[in-house]
Amino acid sequence: MVRREVRWNRVTDTGEQIRLRHRYTIAIINDSREVRRIKERFLEYLSPTADVIDICDWTIPRAGGLRCIVFSFSSDVGLIDEPERIYNNLREFRWDRDLIDRSQEFLFPYLRRMGWMG
Repeated sequence: MVRREVRWNRVTDTGEQIRLRHRYTIAIINDSREVRRIKERFLEYLSPTADVIDICDWTIPRAGGLRCIVFSFSSDVGLIDEPERIYNNLREFRWDRDLIDRSQEFLFPYLRRMGWMG
């Protein structure tokens, strides 16, 4: 059974003079309307943001219409200290070190392992 959830990861570039040094990768599993809202909340909460890349977006088979989107972006903000402002179910809002910014075809094994892809 697929659950509604949000997973995220952050990679920080420690080089000098780098603007927007934190690169976030986000996976959201929810219905279409909520997926859009949660994505907007991430971008607003961690603003200023740049280089937003939509990696993948599809309906999960046999999951009652739930969608999975994965996207990444850069931000100056390196800490999510009020996660409830993004997603109110904190048990299903998780940091995931295996979720990294990569192309869709390289994400497939991760997505299959999570049960989000047929």
